[in-house]
Amino acid sequence: MILSELWNHYEADKRIQGFSPNTLRAFVLQLKMLVKDLGDVDLRGNSESLERILS
Repeated sequence: MILSELWNHYEADKRIQGFSPNTLRAFVLQLKMLVKDLGDVDLRGNSESLERILS
């Protein structure tokens, strides 16, 4: 799953948990900036690849 697809699942989960729309907008802004910097990374690999990307 790529980062941009992951957002749909994350947003649905946070809406169920009662996060405000303003908080979700802030989250999606941060995600857009991350995707702009890293590209739309495929997260289907193992956690080591994600750790390498984020470090």
